[in-house]
Order: sequence, then C-alpha cells, then structure tokens
Amino acid sequence: MQVAMICFQKTIQLTPSGEGGYIYVNHLHDAIVGQGFDIYCRDNLMCPTEVEYKKMVERKTGGMLLLGVKLIQLFSENKQNYDDFVRLLGYYFQLRDDYCNLRQQEALEEWPGEEDIHASKENIFCEDITEGKFSLPIIHAMTTPEGPTILRILRQRTRNMELKKYCLSLMEISGSLQYTRDLLSELDRKARKELIRLGGNPMLEDVLDSLLSWKDVEAS
Repeated sequence: MQVAMICFQKTIQLTPSGEGGYIYVNHLHDAIVGQGFDIYCRDNLMCPTEVEYKKMVERKTGGMLLLGVKLIQLFSENKQNYDDFVRLLGYYFQLRDDYCNLRQQEALEEWPGEEDIHASKENIFCEDITEGKFSLPIIHAMTTPEGPTILRILRQRTRNMELKKYCLSLMEISGSLQYTRDLLSELDRKARKELIRLGGNPMLEDVLDSLLSWKDVEAS
C-alpha cells in the first residue's frame, strides 16, 4: 500500500490538472475490487461462474494494464481508444498464467531457474491447487463429474505432489485443460486481429509470440 501511495503522489506531481490522479484512483480501485473478489472466492471455497471470473480478471489484470496505458497517453499525442484491446490482453495474460500454473510451470516468471538453487519447485508446482484458487480450468471442472473430487482436494490446501498430480489428471479427464487451451488459442487470434485493426505494432507482436510459450508443453 505504501508503494501505491508513493506512485499516486508521483502521478499527482506529474499531472497538476488532476486527470492523472483520477485515472490512477479509478483503475487501481478496479484492480483492488477484482483482487478482493478473487480472494473472497478462494477463502470461502465459493466457485464463481465463468462470467464472474472474466469480469473479475478484466478488473484485476485489465485494470492495472489500463492504468499504465491511460497514464502514458496523458503525455502522448496518441489519444486512440485501446480499452478493448487492453482488456483482451489482460484476460489472455491472466488465463495463460492460470493454465501455466497447472500445466506449464516453466513458462511462469516465478518458476525457479537454474540459478535459484535454494528455491523449491515442489512448493511452486500447481500452486493454485495448494492455495485453493478458483482459476478458469478449475471453474470449468466444477461443472463436470470430476468436480466434487477436485473441490475436496482444493479444500485440503495440499502440498502433496502426488495428490496435486492426481487433481491435474482429473482436470485433463474432465476436458477442462483442453477447454482452456482452446480458449487461449481463441484469445491469441482475437488479440492479433485487434492489433492489426489498430494499425499493427511489431513490439506487441513479439509480446504475443512470447506468450505462446504455454504451447510448449504440447510438444514435449
């Protein structure tokens, strides 16, 4: 919170008109509300709907991305509306993070590298299951016959590797991981199409290419 207040103070200093402060507060509020809903669902073992999940992500992840874009535009002559693209990118990024946490941990920024000799990969493996988090693959799995068993595992907040692997296998059997992969591919196509509509951007195309690392597991 202290860092957030320091950033807010800097924003006010850079934009004396007050517009920057309004943008900062508005989008930070969205991000906090989205994060709060995510935590509430986790702590109360309450599975949201896919629609609720998307709305939460658009506020939590999309809100923070929009905060940066809107502030940058205050100092740019480019006033084009990028809201839809930024929200789409935020949704794609969060869904990719959810999937990689379960199926392709090496693609996550927090996954220990060779230099992290003291880090435990066992603690990070399928961390969302240990936290009892309702990510999209799990939300989808709740609507399948495997749902009650997965819910019982989530309730345990387990660190047991074998139990987490079993939970992962249930999500594969239920079709939830494939459902997530299909949605990720669809979001990638939509993001690229929207980027072309906005005039193209080689650097953002490189970003989208790098986000495709979630597919690496399919070739392994």
